[in-house]
Amino acid sequence: MPVRRIFINTALVLGLLLAAYLLYKVFSRYSLDEIIQSIAAISASRLMLGVGFCALSYLCLSGFDWMALRYAGKPLSYPKAALASFASLSIGHNLGVAALSSGAVRYRYYARWGLNAEEVAKVVLFCGVTVGIGLSTLAGILLLINPGDASNLLFIGADALFWLGVGCLAVPVVYIVLAGTLRAPLLVWRWYFEMPALKLAIGQVIIGTVNFICVAACLHQMLGQRGFELRSNGDGLCACKYRRARNSCSRWPWRAGGNGRSCAAGYGLDRGARRVPGGLLLAAPLDRAHGLCGKRIDHS
Repeated sequence: MPVRRIFINTALVLGLLLAAYLLYKVFSRYSLDEIIQSIAAISASRLMLGVGFCALSYLCLSGFDWMALRYAGKPLSYPKAALASFASLSIGHNLGVAALSSGAVRYRYYARWGLNAEEVAKVVLFCGVTVGIGLSTLAGILLLINPGDASNLLFIGADALFWLGVGCLAVPVVYIVLAGTLRAPLLVWRWYFEMPALKLAIGQVIIGTVNFICVAACLHQMLGQRGFELRSNGDGLCACKYRRARNSCSRWPWRAGGNGRSCAAGYGLDRGARRVPGGLLLAAPLDRAHGLCGKRIDHS
């Protein structure tokens, strides 16, 4: 067996062991009865909608790979792209650092289907750029259409928010213009990058934005019983209207609030009150993947 194959297989095994350990650390804090009761408290309609939005997000992610393979010059059928995408990202999203952890899984699939290391790297880069463009586009739209909540969250005035939103929306616009006009490889520092075709660039903007809309909708359904308001009974959505939280959270939702408890209590993580984050546990893969909530949990 080649040394490279041994290295990749070892990395996959270690990744799976790390995933099992992280899952154990998360769920060992609570008894099985607590988790079941917390999940049962989520209404069936919200649970179904959350699962549906999660599935739509993974459908969008499969589109990332399908387009990336065309950018790399190695188009494969959609079923193959969807299989590699789901297998790699379902692991990468739960391990963290998805670009690296999912890249190893992608390489294992795509190498068997005729791609070399450079072409797999192009696929990973294309998907990463799509993520960034989707975030920038959605952030720009939200900053312009909902400046009130953005101002409360970021402590930025209306004028600054407007220009910040314009700047975010300028990113996909410039990207599309470069894709439509630039023929030579783009030089960034000492690296050369080939811009995708115009149709692929437009597809990146659309599908990248839709993906994060689905992610946000999934988290909203799993965590929010009263819209985007944090609540101390575990129904809140992080980083939204945090000033209304009963725990008087500080600027960022993962830092300790004024009463000495972490704002994690807003997610029902207060063991003293026997609150268990059913919605957060269900939404954890997407939540951790996109960094929408804090990593630090304080049960003191």
